[in-house]
Amino acid sequence: MISVIIALHNDEKVIGRCLESVYASLYKDYEVIVVDDCSSDGSYEAARKFPCEVIRLEKNSGPAFARNTGVEKSRGDVLFFIDSDTELDNKALGLVHETFENEKDIVAVVGLPQKRSLSGGIAPAYNALKNHYTLAIADKYSDYFSTQVGAVRRKTFYEVGRFDTRFIGADIEDIEFGMRLPKGKTVIHKGVLIGHHFPGFCTIARKYFKRSIQLSRVVKKNKKMASAHASFSRTLLILVALTSFLSSFTFIFNPDLIIIPAGLFIAFLIANFGLFSFISRERGLAFLISAIFYEYLFSVIIGIGGIAGMILKEE
Repeated sequence: MISVIIALHNDEKVIGRCLESVYASLYKDYEVIVVDDCSSDGSYEAARKFPCEVIRLEKNSGPAFARNTGVEKSRGDVLFFIDSDTELDNKALGLVHETFENEKDIVAVVGLPQKRSLSGGIAPAYNALKNHYTLAIADKYSDYFSTQVGAVRRKTFYEVGRFDTRFIGADIEDIEFGMRLPKGKTVIHKGVLIGHHFPGFCTIARKYFKRSIQLSRVVKKNKKMASAHASFSRTLLILVALTSFLSSFTFIFNPDLIIIPAGLFIAFLIANFGLFSFISRERGLAFLISAIFYEYLFSVIIGIGGIAGMILKEE
């Protein structure tokens, strides 16, 4: 049996659609456990309208603690995590079950966000395409894990030590968990899809900055890079963008030095050719201009956060 575990906090507007999508699954051998992390809206009441077990925490403790609580109440041999602001494809559970049955050596399966964001706006549309592309071109076997849509064997979950509850916010608790999984034993399944309400620009920027601080500290401590979204090549591209941005200020003192940031920016564009070609095919050249702006700006933000995480002491 698969245990679908959903942690939520103040998600009254989206949890209904999320649960509707789960109960529309073609695969039927599953249970659903929702853990309400002390919401102040009607999330608890909205979830209770469905035939799932709903657990309400008396104190807001973060998604890592909430998911761990859901696991403790679950019965399945496979733990399937999705975010509360997502909508699951009806074939996803069946594909996850089939993958675990056919590949006995793997310990986890992660899926992809669909190309279109469930929420409107240019920034959410870009983020959906970027996240889909990043995982779509990744190797089948990875060390990456995401609770946006990810499943792990119950035995493995306890063997590697559950989610780290020191991460209070919805930050990198799932990525850090993935770094503890056996190397190369996670499948990125291109057919396991989920729709996601990606946030707007300001929220994305804040999350990227905060996550990059925390992820850089985890990488520094563990001496290990995370794959997919936080790979070595991705880190190199971020540094190119950040160096390009910082070196552009030399133009103030010597206009001839504009060749440095310009050259680095061109290198950034070339290195991201695959991503930008994909976005152009999906949304056209006009949208591509916005995508280049967002990719460059978010890379700079992530780079600044990563450096801050490396040099600043933890509180």
